[in-house]
Amino acid sequence: MHTARTIKSIAAVLLLAAADGCSAASLTGTSNKGMSQSAVNSLMTQFASAFGNGMKSAHLLAPAPDRGPQGGGPAASATLVNVQVTQRTNCTSGGYINVTGSMTGSVDNNGSGVLSLQVTETINSWQCISGYTVDGAPYLSAAGTFSFLNGQQSSAASISFGGGFQWSGNGSGTCNVQMTMLFNPDGTGHLSGTACGYQVNESF
Repeated sequence: MHTARTIKSIAAVLLLAAADGCSAASLTGTSNKGMSQSAVNSLMTQFASAFGNGMKSAHLLAPAPDRGPQGGGPAASATLVNVQVTQRTNCTSGGYINVTGSMTGSVDNNGSGVLSLQVTETINSWQCISGYTVDGAPYLSAAGTFSFLNGQQSSAASISFGGGFQWSGNGSGTCNVQMTMLFNPDGTGHLSGTACGYQVNESF
């Protein structure tokens, strides 16, 4: 079924952004911003990983496609899509991240259409950066759209996520986040934006 394949494609693409967010990273160095550049880069990758893990838990809740009036032949009618996202990502060193939200839109019988993503990421005592404990301030949110043609992603998808987090351990503070995750149809992508006053540019 094209619709199911479409959802699986979204999950596969997002998971390519997911580094192992469950193991602690050992990082050294500090800055006048309170966290090192390497610590911030690693955190952004882990946050992206948690968003990707949320896609693994998505469940398709869509009606059967409308095949059109009897005798009128098959029609490229829209199938409403409502994918519920709820996932907890644990850190082996302590803490977890909850991702909740939904992916909605419509896909026709040929697997063509647009789906919109809206999720929230709540960070709770995350300790996957050695020496730091990170919590949401109050959370990060992500939104974006995926375009599909004949069951395949047809163009680069841009997912924006932002919000804030607070950290303690090697000092303490609060950081603002404004990032864009770009996902290409071939599975490559780029993470860019600002976090804690740093410019972040990470390819995957």
